[in-house]
Amino acid sequence: MHNKVRVVGCGRKSATRTEDENSLSISAQKRDLQYWADTPGQNRIVIGWALDTNTSGTTNPFKREQLGPRLTDRMDEWDVLAFPRIDQISRKVRYFSELLDWVEDNGKHSVTVDGSLNTQAAGGSAVAKVSVLAEEEHREIRKNVTTGMQTLREPGRFTGGPQPFGYLSIDSDDEHRILTPEPLYAELLREIAGRVRDRNPRTP
Repeated sequence: MHNKVRVVGCGRKSATRTEDENSLSISAQKRDLQYWADTPGQNRIVIGWALDTNTSGTTNPFKREQLGPRLTDRMDEWDVLAFPRIDQISRKVRYFSELLDWVEDNGKHSVTVDGSLNTQAAGGSAVAKVSVLAEEEHREIRKNVTTGMQTLREPGRFTGGPQPFGYLSIDSDDEHRILTPEPLYAELLREIAGRVRDRNPRTP
Protein backbone atom coordinates (compact mmCIF):
# COMPACT_ATOMS: atom_id res chain seq x y z
CA MET A 1 0.00 0.00 0.00
CA HIS A 2 1.33 3.40 -0.98
CA ASN A 3 1.97 5.97 1.71
CA LYS A 4 -0.64 8.67 1.68
CA VAL A 5 0.22 12.18 0.52
CA ARG A 6 0.29 14.32 3.64
CA VAL A 7 -1.64 17.57 3.16
CA VAL A 8 -1.77 20.75 5.23
CA GLY A 9 -5.00 22.60 4.51
CA CYS A 10 -4.24 26.33 4.37
CA GLY A 11 -6.67 29.24 4.42
CA ARG A 12 -6.75 32.93 5.19
CA LYS A 13 -9.33 35.57 6.02
CA SER A 14 -8.64 39.27 6.42
CA ALA A 15 -10.09 41.41 9.18
CA THR A 16 -10.71 44.07 6.50
CA ARG A 17 -14.03 43.32 4.84
CA THR A 18 -13.24 45.27 1.67
CA GLU A 19 -10.08 43.29 0.99
CA ASP A 20 -11.76 39.90 1.03
CA GLU A 21 -15.31 40.85 0.13
CA ASN A 22 -15.51 37.98 -2.38
CA SER A 23 -13.63 35.45 -0.26
CA LEU A 24 -15.08 32.43 1.48
CA SER A 25 -15.35 32.16 5.23
CA ILE A 26 -12.71 30.11 7.03
CA SER A 27 -15.23 27.31 7.63
CA ALA A 28 -16.15 27.25 3.93
CA GLN A 29 -12.47 27.19 2.95
CA LYS A 30 -11.88 24.26 5.30
CA ARG A 31 -14.88 22.42 3.86
CA ASP A 32 -13.62 22.84 0.28
CA LEU A 33 -10.10 21.76 1.24
CA GLN A 34 -11.37 18.63 2.98
CA TYR A 35 -13.61 17.79 0.01
CA TRP A 36 -10.61 18.12 -2.34
CA ALA A 37 -8.40 15.99 -0.09
CA ASP A 38 -11.05 13.26 0.10
CA THR A 39 -11.36 12.93 -3.69
CA PRO A 40 -11.40 9.18 -4.38
CA GLY A 41 -8.26 7.66 -5.85
CA GLN A 42 -5.90 10.50 -4.85
CA ASN A 43 -4.46 8.85 -1.71
CA ARG A 44 -4.40 12.10 0.29
CA ILE A 45 -4.75 12.70 4.01
CA VAL A 46 -5.09 16.03 5.82
CA ILE A 47 -2.61 15.91 8.69
CA GLY A 48 -3.25 19.46 9.91
CA TRP A 49 -4.59 22.93 9.25
CA ALA A 50 -3.09 26.39 8.85
CA LEU A 51 -6.16 28.62 8.87
CA ASP A 52 -5.11 32.19 9.57
CA THR A 53 -7.87 34.61 10.61
CA ASN A 54 -7.52 38.40 10.75
CA THR A 55 -4.62 38.06 8.34
CA SER A 56 -4.09 40.47 5.47
CA GLY A 57 -3.24 39.18 2.02
CA THR A 58 -0.13 41.34 2.14
CA THR A 59 1.28 39.37 5.10
CA ASN A 60 4.39 37.32 4.36
CA PRO A 61 3.30 33.63 4.47
CA PHE A 62 6.40 32.83 6.54
CA LYS A 63 5.15 35.24 9.22
CA ARG A 64 1.57 33.99 9.40
CA GLU A 65 0.64 32.60 12.79
CA GLN A 66 -0.66 29.24 11.56
CA LEU A 67 1.20 28.79 8.27
CA GLY A 68 4.60 30.12 9.34
CA PRO A 69 5.56 27.20 11.63
CA ARG A 70 4.64 24.72 8.89
CA LEU A 71 7.39 26.27 6.77
CA THR A 72 10.05 26.09 9.45
CA ASP A 73 9.95 23.80 12.50
CA ARG A 74 7.21 21.51 11.16
CA MET A 75 8.17 21.23 7.49
CA ASP A 76 8.97 17.51 7.78
CA GLU A 77 5.35 16.69 8.70
CA TRP A 78 3.78 17.30 5.30
CA ASP A 79 4.15 16.90 1.52
CA VAL A 80 1.64 19.35 0.06
CA LEU A 81 0.25 22.76 1.02
CA ALA A 82 -3.30 23.08 -0.28
CA PHE A 83 -5.08 26.44 -0.60
CA PRO A 84 -8.62 27.20 -1.81
CA ARG A 85 -7.41 29.90 -4.24
CA ILE A 86 -4.23 31.77 -5.10
CA ASP A 87 -5.29 34.91 -3.21
CA GLN A 88 -5.32 32.85 0.00
CA ILE A 89 -1.55 32.42 -0.45
CA SER A 90 -0.59 36.07 -0.84
CA ARG A 91 -1.69 39.22 -2.62
CA LYS A 92 1.90 40.36 -3.03
CA VAL A 93 3.81 38.97 -6.02
CA ARG A 94 7.11 38.91 -4.14
CA TYR A 95 5.79 36.84 -1.24
CA PHE A 96 3.91 34.52 -3.57
CA SER A 97 7.05 33.86 -5.62
CA GLU A 98 9.17 33.37 -2.50
CA LEU A 99 6.80 30.70 -1.20
CA LEU A 100 6.73 28.80 -4.51
CA ASP A 101 10.53 28.94 -4.74
CA TRP A 102 10.82 27.63 -1.17
CA VAL A 103 8.38 24.81 -1.89
CA GLU A 104 10.37 23.77 -4.96
CA ASP A 105 13.75 24.03 -3.21
CA ASN A 106 12.57 21.83 -0.34
CA GLY A 107 10.98 19.06 -2.38
CA LYS A 108 7.42 20.03 -1.42
CA HIS A 109 4.38 20.93 -3.49
CA SER A 110 1.62 23.50 -3.38
CA VAL A 111 -1.80 23.40 -5.01
CA THR A 112 -5.06 25.30 -5.06
CA VAL A 113 -8.28 23.33 -5.07
CA ASP A 114 -9.74 25.57 -7.81
CA GLY A 115 -7.02 24.30 -10.18
CA SER A 116 -5.19 27.60 -10.69
CA LEU A 117 -1.96 26.29 -9.10
CA ASN A 118 -0.32 22.89 -9.10
CA THR A 119 3.45 22.80 -8.67
CA GLN A 120 3.40 19.06 -9.40
CA ALA A 121 2.41 19.78 -13.00
CA ALA A 122 5.07 20.66 -15.56
CA GLY A 123 5.57 24.42 -15.52
CA GLY A 124 2.85 24.83 -12.91
CA SER A 125 4.87 27.18 -10.73
CA ALA A 126 5.93 29.40 -13.63
CA VAL A 127 2.40 29.66 -15.01
CA ALA A 128 1.04 30.64 -11.59
CA LYS A 129 3.70 33.33 -11.14
CA VAL A 130 2.85 34.88 -14.50
CA SER A 131 -0.87 34.79 -13.66
CA VAL A 132 -0.35 36.50 -10.30
CA LEU A 133 1.96 39.12 -11.83
CA ALA A 134 -0.62 39.90 -14.51
CA GLU A 135 -3.37 40.27 -11.89
CA GLU A 136 -1.18 42.56 -9.78
CA GLU A 137 -0.43 44.77 -12.79
CA HIS A 138 -4.13 44.91 -13.67
CA ARG A 139 -4.98 45.92 -10.09
CA GLU A 140 -2.30 48.62 -10.15
CA ILE A 141 -3.53 49.99 -13.49
CA ARG A 142 -7.10 50.24 -12.15
CA LYS A 143 -5.82 52.01 -9.06
CA ASN A 144 -3.80 54.51 -11.13
CA VAL A 145 -6.72 55.20 -13.46
CA THR A 146 -9.08 55.81 -10.53
CA THR A 147 -6.57 58.12 -8.84
CA GLY A 148 -5.94 59.99 -12.10
CA MET A 149 -9.63 60.52 -12.75
CA GLN A 150 -10.14 61.81 -9.22
CA THR A 151 -7.20 64.20 -9.60
CA LEU A 152 -8.73 65.60 -12.79
CA ARG A 153 -12.19 65.98 -11.29
CA GLU A 154 -11.12 67.95 -8.23
CA PRO A 155 -10.37 71.22 -10.11
CA GLY A 156 -13.40 70.68 -12.36
CA ARG A 157 -11.50 69.25 -15.32
CA PHE A 158 -13.46 67.27 -17.87
CA THR A 159 -12.36 63.63 -18.03
CA GLY A 160 -14.10 62.78 -21.28
CA GLY A 161 -17.28 61.00 -22.28
CA PRO A 162 -20.77 62.52 -22.51
CA GLN A 163 -21.04 66.01 -21.04
CA PRO A 164 -23.14 66.19 -17.88
CA PHE A 165 -26.56 67.76 -18.38
CA GLY A 166 -26.39 71.50 -17.80
CA TYR A 167 -22.65 71.83 -18.50
CA LEU A 168 -20.32 72.54 -21.40
CA SER A 169 -16.70 71.47 -21.71
CA ILE A 170 -14.40 74.29 -22.77
CA ASP A 171 -10.66 74.77 -23.19
CA SER A 172 -8.76 76.11 -20.18
CA ASP A 173 -5.43 77.89 -19.77
CA ASP A 174 -3.60 74.71 -18.70
CA GLU A 175 -4.47 72.78 -21.90
CA HIS A 176 -7.19 70.75 -20.19
CA ARG A 177 -10.91 71.01 -20.79
CA ILE A 178 -13.08 72.07 -17.89
CA LEU A 179 -16.79 72.00 -17.22
CA THR A 180 -18.72 75.24 -17.09
CA PRO A 181 -22.48 75.76 -16.57
CA GLU A 182 -24.51 76.09 -19.76
CA PRO A 183 -26.67 79.22 -19.21
CA LEU A 184 -30.09 77.87 -20.19
CA TYR A 185 -29.98 74.26 -19.02
CA ALA A 186 -27.89 74.94 -15.92
CA GLU A 187 -30.73 77.10 -14.58
CA LEU A 188 -33.23 74.36 -15.35
CA LEU A 189 -30.98 71.80 -13.64
CA ARG A 190 -30.76 73.98 -10.52
CA GLU A 191 -34.55 74.31 -10.47
CA ILE A 192 -35.00 70.52 -10.74
CA ALA A 193 -32.40 69.91 -8.04
CA GLY A 194 -34.10 72.45 -5.79
CA ARG A 195 -37.47 70.78 -6.15
CA VAL A 196 -35.99 67.36 -5.39
CA ARG A 197 -34.12 68.74 -2.39
CA ASP A 198 -37.21 70.48 -1.05
CA ARG A 199 -39.44 67.49 -1.96
CA ASN A 200 -41.84 69.87 -3.75
CA PRO A 201 -44.15 68.20 -6.31
CA ARG A 202 -44.07 69.60 -9.78
CA THR A 203 -46.89 72.04 -10.36
CA PRO A 204 -48.94 71.54 -13.51
